[in-house]
Amino acid sequence: WGKNDPSFVWEGALAFKKDLPNAKIVPIDSGHFALESHAEEIAKEIIELLKNNGKISRKDLSIVLNRTEGSIRHHLNKLKEKDIIKHQGPDKGGYWEVIE
Repeated sequence: WGKNDPSFVWEGALAFKKDLPNAKIVPIDSGHFALESHAEEIAKEIIELLKNNGKISRKDLSIVLNRTEGSIRHHLNKLKEKDIIKHQGPDKGGYWEVIE
């Protein structure tokens, strides 16, 4: 969560905990464009979330990390290109495996 983001304030992040009580809300010292400025930090958070729940969806990743599904797809593709993660099984019903 970009803790300096004027569009998505910290209180909004905490509201997600009501729907996803096990969600890990991570404040990142950035504004609205964290993808450009904090890509490595976001990738590390994605890896940790996948280690804890390989069946987490892109949608849930986007909610927990306050990123668009497109941003999450971008990060997942980069991690797959680097052979850090791979997806096993069908798109729906499969799971993520962390290789590193």
